[in-house]
Amino acid sequence: MKTLELSGTGGVDLAREAGSSISNIRNAADHAAHAVDDIKQAIEEQSNAARDVAQRIEKIAQGTEENSLVASKTANEAKKMTELSRSLEELSRKFRIA
Repeated sequence: MKTLELSGTGGVDLAREAGSSISNIRNAADHAAHAVDDIKQAIEEQSNAARDVAQRIEKIAQGTEENSLVASKTANEAKKMTELSRSLEELSRKFRIA
C-alpha cells in the first residue's frame, strides 16, 4: 500500500511538473509570437521607407531630366542669340553715321 501512495504522489508531482512545463511553453510561445509581430512591423516600416525613398529618387530623376531639357533649350537659344548678334553686327557695318 505504501508503494501505491508513493506512486500516486509521484504522479501528482509529475502532473504538476507537466502543467508547469506547459505553462512555460505557452509563455515562451506567446513571447515568440510577440517577437514575430514586432519583426513583421519593423519589416513593414522598412518597406514603406524603401518605397518612399524610391519615389523620391524617381522625382529627383525626373527633375534632372527636366533640367537637362531646359539646359539644352537654353544652349540652343544662346546659339540663336549668337547668330543674331553676328547678323546685327554685319548689318551695322553697312550703316555709317556721318
